[in-house]
Amino acid sequence: MILFLFTHSNNTIMKPNFSFRLLTLSVLFLYICFGASNLYAENAKSKHITTEAGKLASLISSSDKFTIESLTITGDLNGDDILFLREMTGRDFNGNATDGKLGELDLSNANIVAGGSPYYKQYFNYSTEANTIGEHMFENSTITKIILPKTVTIIKGNSFIASSKLEDITIPENVTSIGDLAFKGCSSLKEFSFPKVQKIAGEVLSGCANLLIVHIPSTVTSIDYMAFANCNKLSEIRSAVEDAPSIGYNAFQNVPMQETKVYVPQGCANIYKIANGWSNFTNIIEEGDDDAPFVANLTQAGTLSSLVGNKKYAIKDLIVSGPLNGDDILCIREMAGRDVNGLETSGNLVNLIMPTATIVEGGSPYYYNYSEGLTTKGNTFSNYFFAKCKLEHIILPTSLKLIEGGAFSNCWALVDEIDIPEGVTRIGEYAFEACTQVKTFNLPSTLIDGTGTGYKKDAIGSNAFYGCHALTSISIPENVTKILGSTFQDNFELKEIDLPSTITLIDGYAFSNCQKLQDLRISATTPPTVRYGAFSGVSTSSCTIHVPVGTSSLYKDADGWMDFSNIVEDIETNIKNIDIPVDVEANIYTINGMKVSHLQKGINIVKMADGTTRKVVIK
Repeated sequence: MILFLFTHSNNTIMKPNFSFRLLTLSVLFLYICFGASNLYAENAKSKHITTEAGKLASLISSSDKFTIESLTITGDLNGDDILFLREMTGRDFNGNATDGKLGELDLSNANIVAGGSPYYKQYFNYSTEANTIGEHMFENSTITKIILPKTVTIIKGNSFIASSKLEDITIPENVTSIGDLAFKGCSSLKEFSFPKVQKIAGEVLSGCANLLIVHIPSTVTSIDYMAFANCNKLSEIRSAVEDAPSIGYNAFQNVPMQETKVYVPQGCANIYKIANGWSNFTNIIEEGDDDAPFVANLTQAGTLSSLVGNKKYAIKDLIVSGPLNGDDILCIREMAGRDVNGLETSGNLVNLIMPTATIVEGGSPYYYNYSEGLTTKGNTFSNYFFAKCKLEHIILPTSLKLIEGGAFSNCWALVDEIDIPEGVTRIGEYAFEACTQVKTFNLPSTLIDGTGTGYKKDAIGSNAFYGCHALTSISIPENVTKILGSTFQDNFELKEIDLPSTITLIDGYAFSNCQKLQDLRISATTPPTVRYGAFSGVSTSSCTIHVPVGTSSLYKDADGWMDFSNIVEDIETNIKNIDIPVDVEANIYTINGMKVSHLQKGINIVKMADGTTRKVVIK
């Protein structure tokens, strides 16, 4: 969507005035016609449905059925519903192709129940069973990302076979059985974590040609025939089993055993090195032997690649300081899974600690956006800086001033909490779009309008936090005046919002589909302008609007606010107590990478027992 803005100062004389007004009205008409339709089209591609068994088809129109690309479902699903989902994901009752385009499917709050018609026929009919992903249920589908129901306990054979677009699957912990060939030929899978099964079934991941990492839980006792056959890019097997599981016929056929690293529990390496089937692996490593972060202290920009050397794609935890230019950012991108063209690498970097690093100009482009080479700018995370990287945790430079468009877009692995440092004045369009696992963004008080370039002058750009499904609360600091279009759209877990006294505008779809929103606290004494769809999908009967004393009548009479049933005058402070842990049973490092026995004054990097990394500040 392109929006042309025509402005003039009060001192400018524009003649003829009628022509200017006509031009302005014409442009506005075009924007309404085409801009609004584009907004509608984008919104129509994503839906959140609450249903009952057998009712899904009645809740999605025939015009939407084959256009929806992202779908979240709450409620019970029987055979009729699964067949409808199959058709949306590219396959009909007989396994023939449909026009379905559904890629992302969130069933975490759905339940699969028995009943309804069969969902598939091949020689005989297949019907749903309670809490079970049935045979052939999503075979050869268009699904790219799926979160299975929390209640599922069984995944039967062939359930996702030949779903070559599947990149990411979340399997609940209570699954105890996965059948033969369940994920055979899922060639886009990069990482797979088995739940607490006893047996890894035959051919379960065979033909997953791009699989890089496999996690095997402590419950596994055997690995059946050809389980990982033709997984020829498998670089890492992480086994929590102390007594090496038995290996079936050709379980690791065509796996590069001279290159693949096998991580095993402490004290168990020798058991694996002599075990049948495992002894063929050259690199069997005990967990913890290479857990210390890699420390790179740069004195000259452009030298990171030479410092990491041949460990580049093996490093998981990186502490980096000093000046970083385009060459260094490209090196980090490659370490974290993306090259200069945005293609996947075999990098394993998940924890990036860089509070004392400084972004400087210079070096080669770190990313090519089509034919445009993007280069670094001083104290700026520029466009698409770490887009689609596999980073799980990051501590940002304290010198950072700007976060530009798409800097962390589609960083699906980022989890828990992101601290944006004081000094950052702008967060650009789509900056954290689809960071689906981040629960908290701590925004700095330094955000302010007018610090961007060109037309990008708002403190928080449109779509900046679009699709951050796990975000539970957000507090917007003073000086921010606008929440632009779709900024927090599809934040399904968002329950609390704090808006400052300076806010004047809430733009179209800003909080659309924030279906769990309970409390919106707003300190503005004049009700902000609310544009079309800003709160679509928000319950106006259960969400409470908290406003300054003496202003409730203004809000109750204002467009966009009068729809809310509960408007109360009880503004609370946004300041919350922060508990700083003082006794942590984990590995503790200074920001220079030195391991210490206890927390030091200042910034500490704490590597927890579960592998996660935290920043702990002791004052």
